[in-house]
Amino acid sequence: YAEAKINSNYGLISSRWEKKKDGVVSLKFIIPVNTSATVQLSDCKEVLDTSGIEFLRTDNTFKGNVKSGTYEVIFNNQTESDNK
Repeated sequence: YAEAKINSNYGLISSRWEKKKDGVVSLKFIIPVNTSATVQLSDCKEVLDTSGIEFLRTDNTFKGNVKSGTYEVIFNNQTESDNK
């Protein structure tokens, strides 16, 4: 897993990635009150659970905008070539 936290002028910003089995990744993050962020998942095969985030897909990139809150996104970044 990988994790980062920073105290900004608006509050705590945190992000945690954890790789599960079969290419599934869990991304948990916190966006402080009165702020917003853009979430971008590059080289992503599919998003499995979005925490209510609406993602737009362009090729293998998913992008979504979020307001303040706590989120978890589950996605698969394993391609068919990874299985060989």
